[in-house]
Amino acid sequence: MMLDERHVFTLRFRDLAERFASLAAATDPDPLLDTRLCTSAGELVMAAYRAGYVAIPGLCALVEWADGPQPEPSPGKCIIPACPANVFIRLCGFHLVPVENRGDGWKAAGDRQGGVIPDALKNSPALHRPKMGQSLAEQYITATENHSLVCRLLADQIERTSAEDARGLWLYEQAVRGRPWAWMLEHAPDWLPDREQIATVEGVRRAAERYREKHHLPAIPKRKAGRPKNIN
Repeated sequence: MMLDERHVFTLRFRDLAERFASLAAATDPDPLLDTRLCTSAGELVMAAYRAGYVAIPGLCALVEWADGPQPEPSPGKCIIPACPANVFIRLCGFHLVPVENRGDGWKAAGDRQGGVIPDALKNSPALHRPKMGQSLAEQYITATENHSLVCRLLADQIERTSAEDARGLWLYEQAVRGRPWAWMLEHAPDWLPDREQIATVEGVRRAAERYREKHHLPAIPKRKAGRPKNIN
């Protein structure tokens, strides 16, 4: 039986929220402190995910990205190193800057975009998008304020996310990716909450469908039972 440490994660996220807020309000921000805070937040996010305390669409793929091999650099292509700090930055979003080259070098061509939580919240006013018209210092402050807000959102979600929801989201996302029910039964991670309650292929299918219906998500694509040929 696993010890429930939700209160520990909640307190740590709320503490990080306060520290990011203080950093955003500082007259002389410390970039090294910002990196350390993002690293701590990313490590905490990944630990909370593996404990089944958060259920955020898209977070599974982000954690798998961080656990996988480092992206290979190539000429003319910008890469984002896979590390806990970048897990948190990609989770918070607005980390990508569209650019264009009109013959005088690469320049910003629009407001910042991207991110797991902005995509999940759609057009929610909760997070503020750093604007192209802002100075770099103003964009940094906006991003840091968002980091504080995301830590608060994570603390709130930990308090209300059930083990059933965490398990259901993992199953639903694997199903949407085309993975067969039998594969999910065999590869369900040890940290998945209530893993023992999905002991059959039919149990896996029902759990994923319950989550989909509860959250009014798109239908799961039909698939054949058995092992996938080569699905990443």
